[in-house]
Amino acid sequence: MLSDADSVTRRQTMRKSLRSRIFFSFSLFAVCMTGFLLIFVWMSYEAGQESATQKLLEAQATAFLKDPTQPLPNTEVLKGYIGTGQMPPTFRNHLEEFEIEDYEVPIREWQEIQLWQSELPNGGGTFYLFLDLRETADQAIFLPNALRALLIAGVTGLFLLLVVSAGISTRLTRPLNALVEDVDAIKPGHTTEPLSPRHPQGDTARLAQAFDRLLERIHTFMNREKRFTRNASHELRTPITLIQSATENLKRSIPDPQPVQQRALQHLQWGARDMSQSVETFLALAREESEPEPPFHGWEALLEDCVQSQQVHRQDDRIKIHVDVSGAPNDRIPPRMIRAIVNNLLRNALQHTREGMVTVVLDAETLEISDTGPGIPEEHLNPDTGLPVGKGAHSDGEGLGLRIVQEICLRYDWTLCLQTDPSGSKFTVFLQK
Repeated sequence: MLSDADSVTRRQTMRKSLRSRIFFSFSLFAVCMTGFLLIFVWMSYEAGQESATQKLLEAQATAFLKDPTQPLPNTEVLKGYIGTGQMPPTFRNHLEEFEIEDYEVPIREWQEIQLWQSELPNGGGTFYLFLDLRETADQAIFLPNALRALLIAGVTGLFLLLVVSAGISTRLTRPLNALVEDVDAIKPGHTTEPLSPRHPQGDTARLAQAFDRLLERIHTFMNREKRFTRNASHELRTPITLIQSATENLKRSIPDPQPVQQRALQHLQWGARDMSQSVETFLALAREESEPEPPFHGWEALLEDCVQSQQVHRQDDRIKIHVDVSGAPNDRIPPRMIRAIVNNLLRNALQHTREGMVTVVLDAETLEISDTGPGIPEEHLNPDTGLPVGKGAHSDGEGLGLRIVQEICLRYDWTLCLQTDPSGSKFTVFLQK
């Protein structure tokens, strides 16, 4: 069962996970759209810049060709020459490297320099008009302020989109988070109001209706299980009580029993008691919620009782059982569950030990049961849990003992560990959550 802290952690994890996924999706969309917009603006700017420079170059060249008597263009970006005599070496030495930029107009380009070249009428020579853009990145023709403004607008827009994404993700997950809070507030075995009236809109309404149908089926199932538990408790306890009563009557009717009769009566008495304790353990595990346990302090007597019960069933002088209670567990730990664990693990140890020692150690935090048997082969262990799978080769049962121990540990959030080698095995139950 999940504790309140575990439930809160799970809700927070789910809420953050869903909100993060929605926020990430919107943010990724915003980043992509902003990136596409900036790429589009940049390409448009490049195309506009190229078109503007070509138009400027074409207009200046056409104007001069209409009236060659006017002064040659001579500005920071425009330089005009007739022939190559007055042309600077920078231009003259690279004339052959200029490539045709646009076949519709006589414009050539090399690096950041564009060239208009045409022949003057009446054999007046060759007219060269250079548009030098290498040192003029801040000229108006490049529209730097507009580009800078677009970049600032893009970054600002991206930031606003991220803020809006955060708001949208929070708004979208708010109804679902409210439904999660209501579902987590449901206590097992308690009658609760339907969820759908509190969540009447959106997709959460359908989810709430599905939860209501599921809760109704669970409620029906739990009621059926409770009735079965009550009936099973009565049906199982009655014959066990009869066996115990008949055993006591039989014991009183034989004033001086023979050793064989005494051993048989002892087996009946201890067997009936073990069966009664097992039934109580199973019924406790079948209940959804654990009943409060009264304080218990007789741990040493409990372990000795478990040892005596197993010795009655297995009278083998070759195996010694040692009990050591070096500390008392939490006084709220249910003693019948500890008894069930000890009985099952002790029975398992005795079945797999031919001779030697079986040791039971209990302290404030752990319960250990070790033996000097042959150990458990690695192929019989679960690689994930390290615990045996199925019944052992020398077991005369159905392999349920270890499963019962695992169910008890799972119920109370205890940890079961196994250390095994050819010199023996040791089961350790950590009694702290």
